[in-house]
Amino acid sequence: MKRPGVLLSLVLFLVPGCSEPGEALDAKVAVVPGVPASDGALSDQPIDTGVFQGWYGQGSTLGHLATAQPGSNYVVVSGRGCTLPERSELIREGDDLRARFVEEGKEVDCAAQSGWIAQFTVSADAVRGVRTIGGRQPLSPAGPGTLEEFIPLGSRPVDVRHAELGTDQARDLQQALERAGSTNLVRAGATLASTPPQRRRGFAFVLTGCAELAAVLVVDRTTLTAKATGGDGTNCATANHFLATFTIDRDRIPVDPRLSP
Repeated sequence: MKRPGVLLSLVLFLVPGCSEPGEALDAKVAVVPGVPASDGALSDQPIDTGVFQGWYGQGSTLGHLATAQPGSNYVVVSGRGCTLPERSELIREGDDLRARFVEEGKEVDCAAQSGWIAQFTVSADAVRGVRTIGGRQPLSPAGPGTLEEFIPLGSRPVDVRHAELGTDQARDLQQALERAGSTNLVRAGATLASTPPQRRRGFAFVLTGCAELAAVLVVDRTTLTAKATGGDGTNCATANHFLATFTIDRDRIPVDPRLSP
């Protein structure tokens, strides 16, 4: 089976906003190896493909992230085939988007199909009013985990890094914040004392950064990893700490996940 390991970056030179239904939109696209699936997501911010793959239990902290462009939206679409596609196009038909992938022209015999994720950068006007991707409701670009709280804790180190909500671990984390003299203790205590809905589980992480604004949950088959976001390009003399809490459907994670960091 042929498996090219290079990143494909393609630019489609079509007239933006003038496409008839079923024709390709003007878009830049990067294609990276991924899970063989057929789902998609739409966002006004670049989408981390590693976080998106958490929908399939194969998330990664090293996903591809497009460069933000003014006036742009971002679409990720999963695909599958024997090789990474030679050409990728984003097609709009009414309020639906779909990707058209063209593999190499020659016949390729493969025992199992490979997967990929294409991230398109497209004019926000070109995708305004889109409701579905491939005829299906778009998935959350942030993966299956929902960020519930992101709380600045100040610069004092905390000696407990994560906990599951609704367990004694959450109480231990609250006590660690008190010992450290963290800021926003009332707000942090309230979220650590919360109990997730019956069909979901909740997790808390203490993250270190500078001026981060939010966080995402990276989900793979064995591990849940919290990743702070929004602090690119900032510098600080002293590291800051943040409390990020998430909820996630029980059937999306293992019974006893490892928490990281």
